[in-house]
Amino acid sequence: METEAATGRRVYKDFAPSYKWVREEGTDTFVIDLPEFNKEQVRVELDYSGKLSVSGERPLGDKRWSRFDNVFQVPKESNEFQARFENGRLHVKILPKSAERKEALIETGVATSRLVYKDFAPSSKWVREEGTDTLIIDLPEFNKEQVRVELDYSGKLSVSGERPLGDNRWIRFDNVFQVPKESNEFQARFENGRLHVKILPKSTERKEALMETGAAISRLVYKDFAPSSKWVREEGTDTLVINLPEFNKEQVRVELDYSGKLNVSGERPLGDNRWSRFDNVFQVPKESNEFQARFENGRLHVKIFLKSAEGKEALMETGDATGRRVYKDFAPSSKWVREEGTDTVVIDLPEFNKEQVRVELDYSGKLSISGERHLGDNRWSRFDNVFQVPKESNEFQARFENGRLYVKILPKSTERKQLLVNVIVAVVVLIVVALFVTSKN
Repeated sequence: METEAATGRRVYKDFAPSYKWVREEGTDTFVIDLPEFNKEQVRVELDYSGKLSVSGERPLGDKRWSRFDNVFQVPKESNEFQARFENGRLHVKILPKSAERKEALIETGVATSRLVYKDFAPSSKWVREEGTDTLIIDLPEFNKEQVRVELDYSGKLSVSGERPLGDNRWIRFDNVFQVPKESNEFQARFENGRLHVKILPKSTERKEALMETGAAISRLVYKDFAPSSKWVREEGTDTLVINLPEFNKEQVRVELDYSGKLNVSGERPLGDNRWSRFDNVFQVPKESNEFQARFENGRLHVKIFLKSAEGKEALMETGDATGRRVYKDFAPSSKWVREEGTDTVVIDLPEFNKEQVRVELDYSGKLSISGERHLGDNRWSRFDNVFQVPKESNEFQARFENGRLYVKILPKSTERKQLLVNVIVAVVVLIVVALFVTSKN
């Protein structure tokens, strides 16, 4: 089978579980309702920056799966947790740093027991094979079971993976590439430490071949839906009411960011890989940074709270809002230098480390460099820079030294040049051998 490295034709249905924060024995505990999951299907992670990730997936039958992926921000000093799964509910207790609690965590943790991740930026390049574009990623110490490939309807190709290093240490990568929107199918294979992802244009013949090999994710067909909505005044607060007669609460998602942007979205299946979806954005006052949401009789009610102790306490009980991160945008200084015949971009990042920085180069020559780091108390510093390099420069090397990031752009001709050198050497050897044989005769 050529395509074992990809997603194996799974059809995913995203699930938005209800949750709440409660106070137990002087600590905060996160409770999430997962009535049809079991503990083996759930994963909990807490990273060094205080990002708590709770995710899971379970089979529905006929290669259909249900999945969820939630992220919450907890205080940075809370770098340990205990998790238990009882009666269809996951309880995650956040613990402050202490040796005794860490020992207890190892004994009780049903989830990941504090995995430590090291981010890895694999080298990649685009090549043209048999009239199609193929992405090649070097993953010398990975195997095909540790790699995942997905292509969504918008042409976003996601390639990610993780593998254990030992002693709860893991290495991981997560790269995103943009391909033409009409290229909605792919084939993937893993050989000799390299992942090859061939992008296929839409065609009946290739779609039939794809069904046999199972290389790509199922091609969902979306129909955009514009629900009616209105603002009403209830008990001195503003409430947004959205009519969603054929949706249920598991199919709807509500988010409110630090700038007052309220995002309400959802999708539901119509049958035969057809889906209905909506995605609405509303602007609320910036100081309105909390909300409560409920779903009744085909209507979503989102109540907006002004910042206050009472509103915050109510939010802790209902647990409907997202974690509040406040970002400060940072513009690092950068310069291009010429080293050994190649161009290198040098970016000054004095307070960042290599684990907090990400570098990507897509097939169109767009070089994206971004990163974020914790400043304390839910405040974060971030940057996101984009540089245009020649389209034929589809490879790069990156290193981080003394607070500086060096990204060397490599021309496509590297391999061809090496091949030419090898051919010349071989020809010279043959000529020398021939002259030696002639002189003997």
